[in-house]
Amino acid sequence: MKLTARVKLSLLRGFQAQLGAGSPLAVPTRKTQALLARGNLRHALSRIRKALPVDARSGLILDGPT
Repeated sequence: MKLTARVKLSLLRGFQAQLGAGSPLAVPTRKTQALLARGNLRHALSRIRKALPVDARSGLILDGPT
């Protein structure tokens, strides 16, 4: 069985990234955080999805509020 890790990004009330149900994930710089939180987020996620192997794409779940 193949295990996959999920990264949860919270952009409201400050930037937070969390790997699975574990502790917060340290994103290296404020610039990186800003790039993830800006208007290009949807575009960046679309490009990330295309870069993933076909069998891993279903693991990237995008929906409006989360």
